[in-house]
Amino acid sequence: MTGLIPPSGAPFFRSTQLVTDDMLAQCARLTGERSPAPLGIGCVLALRALCDWGGLPAAAIMRSYRATWYGEPAIGAHVTTIEVQTRGASRTRYTPVTLKYATARDGQSVVEQQQDVLWPITG
Repeated sequence: MTGLIPPSGAPFFRSTQLVTDDMLAQCARLTGERSPAPLGIGCVLALRALCDWGGLPAAAIMRSYRATWYGEPAIGAHVTTIEVQTRGASRTRYTPVTLKYATARDGQSVVEQQQDVLWPITG
């Protein structure tokens, strides 16, 4: 990837992941969550979508993260979309952007996540 920021304002990438009982159990073990439906699976789905897209430059710096849950994680197909919004003027070496991940199951929103990132300027 050349480090170009995708156009803002609409999802531009979509990834479908199948969540299984085994995935939820493994996530619970790794995160330490004592739940059959660990919330950490949302991070896993966003990270997989980000890796599938392959467009985040290696020098990007994550500044913050937040998530809003609308339903409990469950087995089944989950669709995660990625959107990028520019948050201000470019600085000397970076442009501030927000990566937005929206994950849905059966057409219903499950979790929305946001990462504030400093995106390296390539020249």
